[in-house]
Amino acid sequence: MSSIPLISKDLLYFARNMLVVALSPALMLVFLLGITSEASARDFDVSALVKPSSGLRPQEFFVWNHLVVLNHPDTHGQTPFLYLMALGLRPNHIEDRGGSLDWAAQFANWFLPQNNPTVFYGAGWKGQDEFEKADSRKAFLDRFEKVLQDMAPKPPFQFAYTVEFNLPTYDAPNGGFVIGGDTLLMLRSMYMANGAVSLAVQQPNQISFDADYDIPEKMLWAADESVARSALKKVRAQSNEGRTVRLLAVLEAVSGDPNLLTLKTRLKKLAIYDQSLTNELFSFDVAALNHQHSSVAAKSEEEKDPTLSPAFLRLPPGDQTKIRDETQLFVRDCKIKSSYATFHNCACLGQHYMSKRISDPNEEISKVTDEIRLDCVDVPSITKYSYETCTQLYASLFPDNLKPLCECYARDFASSYAAHPNVSTAYEGNLGADTISACRSKL
Repeated sequence: MSSIPLISKDLLYFARNMLVVALSPALMLVFLLGITSEASARDFDVSALVKPSSGLRPQEFFVWNHLVVLNHPDTHGQTPFLYLMALGLRPNHIEDRGGSLDWAAQFANWFLPQNNPTVFYGAGWKGQDEFEKADSRKAFLDRFEKVLQDMAPKPPFQFAYTVEFNLPTYDAPNGGFVIGGDTLLMLRSMYMANGAVSLAVQQPNQISFDADYDIPEKMLWAADESVARSALKKVRAQSNEGRTVRLLAVLEAVSGDPNLLTLKTRLKKLAIYDQSLTNELFSFDVAALNHQHSSVAAKSEEEKDPTLSPAFLRLPPGDQTKIRDETQLFVRDCKIKSSYATFHNCACLGQHYMSKRISDPNEEISKVTDEIRLDCVDVPSITKYSYETCTQLYASLFPDNLKPLCECYARDFASSYAAHPNVSTAYEGNLGADTISACRSKL
């Protein structure tokens, strides 16, 4: 009898040289109306968006358990909430200007009614000349900047994300419904069709999510036949004899990087619900999905945030914005290179990149990237990747001692690479061959 574990191995690492772009174009951002009380967002009043203070436009949200739920078709408030997430990390983000983009005008367009005295809806500030337009901008910021900053969620806070899918056919050999394909791919990428953006990918001056958890390629809703029959009957009754259900992930934004506008997220809940998100059908074990962390030495405030350094604070505002934008693009490009990002931590490299650019804003970018490309070796990530690679390659060759062999291989490969990093496929291949040979001789 074949079996699929409740949490299978994530095999995405083995597509190291491929760019996965198959994303479904059928998702939106949403708030849903909650019925139970399983979780509640902290330090964030959702009602302030639905019924805002005088002068702001009410946002069209449903709310589920007091949480914002991304990727549901019954809301139109995706962008305003994402803007507020960014504002919660970087309070002066509303004043930022990037090239021709004025973020104050962006906020005004999303949060003010269409008929307002300061901004043309979908256009720019009201006024006959640059002075009157500057007056309109100042009037908006004077009245609403503090209001919006107070509304913005600050870590830690919780939100949710949902994916609608058709329940697959019952898999009797594995004892349940096997969930996979686009459903989990969209959850991994936090893809929003209403805006055609993946929130797991860095974009300049926009919020993105750094998942502190792993979503595998396949997961099992474990259920014997009698339980599966009963569940499917309820699902079909609610979805007009269809099989439509929803995967709901409740996430906690535990911390954030104001320079990259990145929120680190952990799973608080992952469950399958009926289409209306009223009845829970199955809940997965999120403890096994979240990363486990060992304690690390405390960093100084400037090490954690290079923009606190005197050198950065002395730079003109335009140069500060330019360096922040460059850093976001650098980290985004780093993460796209999946093989490199497995061996080197992109967020850490982003800090190194920013520090270099602050120390010498005129240095050529190619020189900066070349100087730091071997920094920030990610030993836990390499260890995980190496163990998975070993078990895939040698399962049939060494079935009796596969586990100790691959534990040795993963540990030694990671430590050897950390001691002598080298961004080269040939180097990694030779190191792998030497490591497996040495580990075989030890067993």
